[in-house]
Amino acid sequence: MKKILSSLKILSENIFTKDLSEGGSGNISFLLGENKKNRVYGEIKLPEKLQNLKEKSFLITSTGSRFYQIKDEPKKYISLFYVDKKGERVLLLNDKRPSSEILTHLAIYDSLFKVGSDVRCVLHLHSRYSLVLASFLKKKDFNLNLRKTHTEFEIIFKKEIEIVERLKPGSLELAKELGKKSILSDTIILKDHGIFSYGKDFFETYDRVEILESLSKIYLLKSLFYENLLKISSTNLK
Repeated sequence: MKKILSSLKILSENIFTKDLSEGGSGNISFLLGENKKNRVYGEIKLPEKLQNLKEKSFLITSTGSRFYQIKDEPKKYISLFYVDKKGERVLLLNDKRPSSEILTHLAIYDSLFKVGSDVRCVLHLHSRYSLVLASFLKKKDFNLNLRKTHTEFEIIFKKEIEIVERLKPGSLELAKELGKKSILSDTIILKDHGIFSYGKDFFETYDRVEILESLSKIYLLKSLFYENLLKISSTNLK
């Protein structure tokens, strides 16, 4: 657990200093493994069974936690829990309430475990530039333009980035949709909300979001400068 908390601390500091999420937005979860017998502080009834998560334990950032808090004292801002042996309930292992996005995190794990994935981390951030870009580009054009923008895109994103229409945060509808999409891509943009990324550890998962934000910013700046250059050229020709 000490190594996990150390990684969470590094990640949270990066997220905060690079302004990748504001206020209490964004959340991180991590698979801890099989559950050991621990005291139960409460439970949450799941709206649907999660067959592939039975008796697995996780940590997730707690409700209302902020990355500028987590970076200093990660242990104070995580909720520990496991899924019961029937896959019907979340049993809380400390007194911290899990993030309101817990259903979406669990749906992603459940879908990916079903196909044999080694995913261990899910990250959700309210990063800006990729969100702006996804608001006016369809999935095909989004991927095509970023591929043209930088050679890094094809190296990092082996699968196309998925774009999902606006859905209510924390809802079962969102959880089910992202669960399905997670099999198609390791990075999903939810319109008017943020990014979900997942991978085998904290850093692989985080790198995708940071790089996607950087490439989206480069693309938007290129587009802006190109548009202004066209205006200047047009004016000079008059």
